[in-house]
Order: sequence, then C-alpha cells, then structure tokens
Amino acid sequence: MTISKTLFRWLVVMSFGIGLVGSYVQGITEASLPEPLQNYISVANDSAGELSIFTLILFVVVVVTYVGLYFFWWAAPFLMLATTIAFWIYLGVSPPTVESGLASALGEIGTLAEGIILAIVFLTPARDWFKAKSKVE
Repeated sequence: MTISKTLFRWLVVMSFGIGLVGSYVQGITEASLPEPLQNYISVANDSAGELSIFTLILFVVVVVTYVGLYFFWWAAPFLMLATTIAFWIYLGVSPPTVESGLASALGEIGTLAEGIILAIVFLTPARDWFKAKSKVE
C-alpha cells in the first residue's frame, strides 16, 4: 500500500489535533478526579516552574515540526524524532503524573499516530518527499 501526500497530511493534522484535544481534556477532567489527586496536581503544578519553560520551548518546536511535516520540510522528520525523544526524557525526570482515563487514552492514540508518522517518514518511499531541494544556480 502506498500513501498519498494528502493522506499523510490528514494524518499529520489528526495527530496534532489529538494532542491539542488531549491537553484540553486533561485540563477539564481534573475536576472529576478525587480530591487528594486534585491536591497532588495543584502542588505538582506549583513546583514545576522551571519545567514549564522547557515545556513551552518543546511546544513551540512541536508546532514548527508539525507545520514542517505538513509542508514536507526536509528537517521536520528529524525534529519530530528529536522532540519525541526529548519528551520521553522529560517524562522520565518529571514527577508522577495523574490524568483521567479519557486524557490517557487520547495520549496513547497521539503516541500511536506519532509512531505511524515516524515510520512513514523514515521507512517508506515517502521519505523522498522530505529530501532537501537543491538550488539551481
């Protein structure tokens, strides 16, 4: 099976959208968690000031990455791989997290979509879409 550029772009948009929806759902479903867990989230958010700068930078790079993937920028696959690894490291050094089942499910779907995108851009002929354009002199 081959993938078209249009289908790939839909996958990129869907993956980014799932990430945004998952973040929104996580925020609105915190109130449904038991009070001790809500208190833990509140304390964890208060003590995560230095990590929020990293989170902001990572978010900006992720937006650039997804725009680059949409427009087949040659560096976008490598940025996606780097941000995925950076996020895994970030999760590894972060304190424990608490989220609702729906937010967790959306996170897993987003991770699956990212994996599919990475597989497509590195392991299929679609990788040719991301080759750097040579300048004609």
